[in-house]
Amino acid sequence: MLKHYRNNRVLFSNKERVFLHDGPDCGATQIVIRLKFEDKLALLLQIIKGKSNSNLELFPETNDYEVGVFLEKTIYKRIHIIGSVGSGKTTLAKEISSRLDIPYYELDNVVWIRDKSGDIRRTEQEREEYLNSILQSDSWIIEGIHNEDWVSNCFQSADLIFFLDTKYSIRTYRIIKRFLKQKLRLEKANYTPTLVIFFKMFRWNRYFEDVGKVNFFNKYGIHKDKIKVINNANCIKKYFN
Repeated sequence: MLKHYRNNRVLFSNKERVFLHDGPDCGATQIVIRLKFEDKLALLLQIIKGKSNSNLELFPETNDYEVGVFLEKTIYKRIHIIGSVGSGKTTLAKEISSRLDIPYYELDNVVWIRDKSGDIRRTEQEREEYLNSILQSDSWIIEGIHNEDWVSNCFQSADLIFFLDTKYSIRTYRIIKRFLKQKLRLEKANYTPTLVIFFKMFRWNRYFEDVGKVNFFNKYGIHKDKIKVINNANCIKKYFN
């Protein structure tokens, strides 16, 4: 049996599925689960739906995870997904939206008015009014790369924040793959997939890795209790299929 120590709490795990441990500091029975990937994803969906009445903490160890579940009632109706270009945030937003029947919105479409003759950038006032109209609804999924001040209300209003920390090399591969599929008309895009935008995506990806990620946790670390860092959004996506 393995013991893992996190914040003065003892987590137990071995090849069995579930152990119960009354943690002296957590004030509730702690369920510790060594999960297979598919089980972890099932639990994640249950938590989003509110069916598990639980809060999720992921502790990366080797190739799977120790998951500490603390019994407290939480129902998530407002979900914010942030990640770099190619991290899988749009795909994840679509899957959760379809599964939970919650509308999803892309921040890029808040910034831009999509038009066949060319995209039109909204003014700051128009952008703020549009975003606030979304936030005022009872349930929503918002996804995007943005973490500037104008989206701060999104993070504040969200019940759950997914930070997709997909590997840089995987994101780079996806940028190339997506561009080729768009040029071959195998995949639709909200924008015209030009070479200019293609090369900009590499710059955005690098900037997010070096600057954006640090800025996010510096600015929005106050919401750490509802931020869940996901290293492989593609694995989560598989569960929703």
